[in-house]
Amino acid sequence: MDRIWYIKNLDIFAGIPREEIMKLAGSAEDTRHVSRALLYSPHMHETRLFLVKEGEVSLYHTRDGKRFVFDVIGPGTLFGNVGFQDAPLSHFAEAVEGTRICAFSSHDFQRIIAAYPVIVMRALSTLGNRLEDYEKKLSETLVDAKGKILHEIQRYEKKRMPRFLERFSSAAAERRLTHERLAHLTGLNRVTVSRAIRDLQTEGKVGVDQDGKIIIHNVP
Repeated sequence: MDRIWYIKNLDIFAGIPREEIMKLAGSAEDTRHVSRALLYSPHMHETRLFLVKEGEVSLYHTRDGKRFVFDVIGPGTLFGNVGFQDAPLSHFAEAVEGTRICAFSSHDFQRIIAAYPVIVMRALSTLGNRLEDYEKKLSETLVDAKGKILHEIQRYEKKRMPRFLERFSSAAAERRLTHERLAHLTGLNRVTVSRAIRDLQTEGKVGVDQDGKIIIHNVP
């Protein structure tokens, strides 16, 4: 997909003149990761902003050798040094196999924001929604395993791909998750996830196809 076309179709850049989009796109760097790749960590001084063009990126913290995923972001999402901090970021970002990332320098992004402040308002709105989602996830630490699984399925289902990208997606209309993926997202082990999924199947909230993929029946 053409970089200029991709960027100008993002909601955050709606109405921004094409020449400005061309400048931003011209200084950006595209990378396709053929295998899992760590994009940055708290030990790195990362100043760039990133845009997921294809694939997914996990954002997580680590404690006592365990990984705690607080977000999984897909195509059309900006992440990284969104606050333009002159300090290391507080989390890790890892791209899955086949992910395509577009990286922008903070200088270029600040330049276009200074010229078009409406971008800031749009970015703040998006960040506010993401922070609300993170707070909900943190509140689930006291929820039982089945509740965590159901909430994670609901959260994943509500993350829609931008409309302008839907025609390029080969994914089925139904959103699907595997037991392994849910274990990764919730920090639970596979046995616990499988037990919770069986309970949710009995309640008619999810189904599992012949390939072991979870099919969401009804998400409130």
